[in-house]
Parts: sequence; structure tokens; C-alpha cells
Amino acid sequence: MKVGYIPPINQNEIAQQTEVLRQAGCESIFHSQEYNVMLNSFKSGDVLVVKSLRSLGKTTRHLILLVNLLTTKRTAFHSLEDDIYIDGGEIAHILSVFLESGTTWGSGRPKGVINSIKTIKKAQDMYAQKTCTKQEIAQKLGISKPTLYRYLKMNIHELI
Repeated sequence: MKVGYIPPINQNEIAQQTEVLRQAGCESIFHSQEYNVMLNSFKSGDVLVVKSLRSLGKTTRHLILLVNLLTTKRTAFHSLEDDIYIDGGEIAHILSVFLESGTTWGSGRPKGVINSIKTIKKAQDMYAQKTCTKQEIAQKLGISKPTLYRYLKMNIHELI
């Protein structure tokens, strides 16, 4: 079954996107306030359809977590404007490469430093080696101490 998703947008755009998703064959369409209901509704073989890739995630990390969920539920993904159709593990691999390349979107903090798996892994490795203090690790990686603490708590496998 094709399932459409419409992100938070104004009323005029909602009608337009609803029509686009209906024309793409979506049998059900969820809006942003129904996001969790949508996530719980996926079954193996379903296809999540969005107008554009940017509709899916506010941040790159959020997008990757969503893609991992889609992969575990064996749900495919189709972005109409970006002409992307991917199913299975391919999508997780593509977005992992995207994340590792340092590409991000969204205007969330921190703006000067790109949050990537490589940076998180490097911080965790440097901390595990116990050759640098936390302050030195933060300075070498160009991140703040609170960001370093957050990185040290992360399970790197959740991000991949």
C-alpha cells in the first residue's frame, strides 16, 4: 500500500500536496500531527511517498533514524520531486553515505560544526584511549563540551 506524508505546511499547500499524493496512488495520507500513527501503521511491502525528501526529516539525524525504522519494517520510500525510489537496506546505506559526507539541512544548532558519524566516532575513540582530557578532545574536534558529552552518550549503531 502506498502511504503519503505531508509535513507541517500552510493550508493552501496541504490541498496541493494531498492532490499530488493521491495522483501518485496513495491510499492513505497522513499529516504532521499524525506522524506517529503513520509510523506505527507500516507493514512489510508498504511504500512511504512524500512530495520531496525534505518532507521527511527536520535534521539529517532524524532522517536517518526514520530510514532505519522504514528498513526494519521493510517499507520502501518514494520521493516524487527528487525522483527517488528505494527499498530495503539500500536507503539506509545511501543516507549513511550522505551523513558521513557532512551534508546537512535544517537550521538547527550547531551551525558551525557538522554533526557526522565520523566526528561522533572520533570523539568516542579519543575518549576511550584516555590520552586526552575532555576539554582537549572538544578543542581538537572543534565542538563544545556539552556537545562532546552528548556524543559520548550516543550509541553509534543507532545512527547507522
